[in-house]
Amino acid sequence: MDELNNRIIDIYTSLAESGVRFYYEDDINPFSEIKELNSCNEKYLWFTTEGENEVKVSIEDFRVYHSKENINLYDWVEIREFDRLLEELNEN
Repeated sequence: MDELNNRIIDIYTSLAESGVRFYYEDDINPFSEIKELNSCNEKYLWFTTEGENEVKVSIEDFRVYHSKENINLYDWVEIREFDRLLEELNEN
């Protein structure tokens, strides 16, 4: 499971360095850009928003409520892998 969690963070980091922007908004957390994906486990994901807020959300909520922008053609393989890994983590 740790390998899966680390892979999600690695892909997020690679995509962010490539210029992809991640955003999150739900009923509790206002719309914000995600600045850093801090950690995750089989149930939760922790990230830091542009306002330096530390946020903890369930994997399912993150899957549903996050969005991505500024995706270029070369990012699609990693985007699909990121979403697939989130789905796999959510199913466990």
